[in-house]
Amino acid sequence: DCRINDEQCTSSCICDDAYSGSQWCNLRKEELEMKQVMRKQAIDNVNYLMSQEYPDQFVIPGWISILVDATKASDELNDDTMTDVLRTANEIIQITVQSTASNDILSQLLSAVDSATLYALNKPSDTTSEGGVDMNSVLNHTLSTLMLITTALSDSLVPGQDAIHSLQSSFKSTVVKLSPSSHHQSTLSVCLPQSQSETLLNVPASSLTLIGGNINTAVQSPIVVSIVSLRSTFYQNGSSFKTNPLTIHMSESPCNGLFNTSCAVELCLRNSQHISDGNHSATKDIEVHCRKGVYENKKQSCLNGRVVETICNGSYSGTLVYHCPPAVVSTACVTLFGSQLSNLLDPVCHLTNHTADYSVCRCDINAIQHSYSLNRKLVSSPGNGSLLKI
Repeated sequence: DCRINDEQCTSSCICDDAYSGSQWCNLRKEELEMKQVMRKQAIDNVNYLMSQEYPDQFVIPGWISILVDATKASDELNDDTMTDVLRTANEIIQITVQSTASNDILSQLLSAVDSATLYALNKPSDTTSEGGVDMNSVLNHTLSTLMLITTALSDSLVPGQDAIHSLQSSFKSTVVKLSPSSHHQSTLSVCLPQSQSETLLNVPASSLTLIGGNINTAVQSPIVVSIVSLRSTFYQNGSSFKTNPLTIHMSESPCNGLFNTSCAVELCLRNSQHISDGNHSATKDIEVHCRKGVYENKKQSCLNGRVVETICNGSYSGTLVYHCPPAVVSTACVTLFGSQLSNLLDPVCHLTNHTADYSVCRCDINAIQHSYSLNRKLVSSPGNGSLLKI
């Protein structure tokens, strides 16, 4: 039951065994495997060309074009080609930094990364067993590649120029170049792009705002701000998130040179699901089938995450029903380490406001002294800007 404003909900086909693995149940197993082999060959060809050709403005677009064509159907990738796509895109963008390529060419890499990301998101759960893909590694690799691409796109920007937006199936991104010296006591805001349906529904956009009173207007060099938002389903405990996490990179702190003061940034995070704070009961009770003469003591998990201890004492044959206790739901700005939740009492960010449609977190950049990770996550890298994941 996917509603129009629920971006977390995706439809999927249940295929017969002969067509399993095909996204639309239109390819038999052997046909799908053949296409996967062909796409792997195309990606291998890109890597071969990269090892043989001198990278210039004429050659690099050819590499990118082949890679994009090879990834047009995400369900025709496999674990190996997904990893190869992310690695190849990463290598191309690093080579491109040393040469010249237009933003139109570089932006095409985003669709290749999106296809690899969609494959990871849509992988059947039974393929994550031994030998499968480490989703935490894929998450970090994807974010790293996307940040490299957005940073490269920023090289051609000047302060005041329109941001470069990208709206893909599995992520959104935006990059802009700001000049603190031209914003006296005013706020600086950067918003993620929205789909047409989000605009028509008047859904608030996720955004970052640098609080004007804390901005050091003496900073002369422009600040590059990049924002990437991946679906929360990429993260462990993602079902607990009210928003898709944001990853924010700033080339330097807007508060450099200011002492004994906070450096506040405010994040308006658009909720991907409507949850009201308070007590929420589970939607399903737990039934335990007992047998006379058999003693059993087990711990059962409820749909809301609570655990119930069930006991069959051996004196009864039949079904016992245990009611799941209600879960207390409250909105919070929660720190992430990697892809997992950490302490709910975050020392850097705190919740300032929330409604059914959005949540607002206020974070102090100056409170970050070491590499530190935030959902709704802030990492400071000395000499290399600061990375904020919320």
